[in-house]
Amino acid sequence: MGRDLVDVLTTKSYVILVSGDPGVGKTYLALLACSKKESCTYITYSEPEKSLTDKLAQIDPNYKGSFGVVSMITGDPSHVYSVIMNGLMKGEIVVVDSINSMLYGVNEPSSLRTFIQLLYTAAKNKDGTLILLAEGPAIMGSLDFRYVSDAVVNLSYDEVLGNKVRKAEVIKDRSFPIEKNTYYFTISNGIRFLKEFSPESLLKPSLLQKISRPKIAEFELEKLFGYNILYEVDESIPPTYLRYFWVFAASDFVLRGYKVGYWPGPSEDKDALMSDFKNLLGSLYENVSIYEVPYEALGFDWKKVYNYIESLAMKGPKINIINLASNEELALKDPNGYEFLVENLVKLNIRLNRLAITYGYPSFKALRISAKYATAKRSLSGKGNYIFWKSLKPVSELYAVELDAEKGELNFVEVK
Repeated sequence: MGRDLVDVLTTKSYVILVSGDPGVGKTYLALLACSKKESCTYITYSEPEKSLTDKLAQIDPNYKGSFGVVSMITGDPSHVYSVIMNGLMKGEIVVVDSINSMLYGVNEPSSLRTFIQLLYTAAKNKDGTLILLAEGPAIMGSLDFRYVSDAVVNLSYDEVLGNKVRKAEVIKDRSFPIEKNTYYFTISNGIRFLKEFSPESLLKPSLLQKISRPKIAEFELEKLFGYNILYEVDESIPPTYLRYFWVFAASDFVLRGYKVGYWPGPSEDKDALMSDFKNLLGSLYENVSIYEVPYEALGFDWKKVYNYIESLAMKGPKINIINLASNEELALKDPNGYEFLVENLVKLNIRLNRLAITYGYPSFKALRISAKYATAKRSLSGKGNYIFWKSLKPVSELYAVELDAEKGELNFVEVK
């Protein structure tokens, strides 16, 4: 496994530039680096010592190392230089927060360039690590600090489902190849990097241990919102990830004491699905039934399709998870008939106290028609291997979905 962001931030004899707008998380990232070493000197121009020590305690309540805060009021670069050199000679992580403030009084471009070059050269000959925080773009006059840094990390926001998600990007890592350059994180009560879906772990799912659902997605609450919940899925989410999300969700309902009907799409392998349910549920897999509607045999007649589903529903599971890809051909052949089918199935679900969770991509005709009758709406959005979840009706906070099939875990982490 290659270097991660923490490895970059704690590299010996490195000068690391961390840039980003105020409030995006630069201080937390620097303190995370401090928490990984026995000794750290934090040079601050604005944030009080107590605020910094409180944040460090949030990151690592058991941190036993030496953490010194040096408050700089005058902004005298010569004094800062001596503090930095002293820390680096001791092999510490030294944080300057921020270089904008440190160099505020240096107006002459040649003096600025000389000072930074001197700082960089001196740091390279020491055992410590120098982290420079920059407010906004790390450019002062004609000097671009990215070119006098061994590593460059830029913090920014990505918009996901109307919410801002903090993002760290490794732009430069002088001595090493960059194997992973993007990290999403949250700074609620410390700093927490969100976990990606792991394609490797999906190959060998193990017995389901837990799913920490958002409260708004608990079964009893979902019934209060109605019996027809629709998920619109971003096209960027690969079908494999989507399948495992729903296999885990269905298995979680089983562990909570419910029987589940699973209605896969036409491209899903039914034997592989049942194998996954066996791996996740053990002997409880018998509480999952996999259904298919024989649309062709029924002549794509919506009334016959309704009668077929009704006959199954009368004695079938109370929770049903439905891939709308299975309905797409009917929706395209007979949009009006499909809408009548959806309308009548909504009434059937209410009558039988039956929860139907349907999902599909925005391009699906079946989804656009089903959306008219959904009593609750959710959305799944992807950013690379990261998946995010949000309730749109009623509105909820944004959550990151963290699935580790190898450990049998699916967690929802609120993004703040």
